Amino acid sequence: MDPGRFRELVETIRRESFLVLALQIESDAERRFSSKIPTRTGAEQFDLAKLFHDEFYGALGRCLDYSNADFAEFARDLNVYRSLRNHARASAPPRSRALSSPRGPFVDRCGFLLDSPMLDQSRHAAAQFESELEALASAVLKKALSRRERD
Repeated sequence: MDPGRFRELVETIRRESFLVLALQIESDAERRFSSKIPTRTGAEQFDLAKLFHDEFYGALGRCLDYSNADFAEFARDLNVYRSLRNHARASAPPRSRALSSPRGPFVDRCGFLLDSPMLDQSRHAAAQFESELEALASAVLKKALSRRERD
């Protein structure tokens, strides 16, 4: 494989991975803020969730060294990912998910990028990687928020 093509492939998968990580953190944070603070009003929970959202995505943009235009493109892709992922998860009944072929934007895009002639195997590998990314994101958020609660 051409080194330039390889770098492009790695960068694309890296970007797709950050989309998965961001959505998982967003989802977990929303769940944690609504369950951890039952005494707060809906407005306070909304304010706290919005503050976390703004701070998280601001820090992510700085960490990735994105310009405003790059981050706007990332945010558009994030919205597309969110919509496609929700649709893929809602369309398959829970019992058949384990037996069916993996689906979702990460699995589809990365599976095709990894090895299009062996698409089924590469989609399964991408699904496994996506699961690992989601577990990592959940663990990091849990650790970060539990550290804040102790301080």
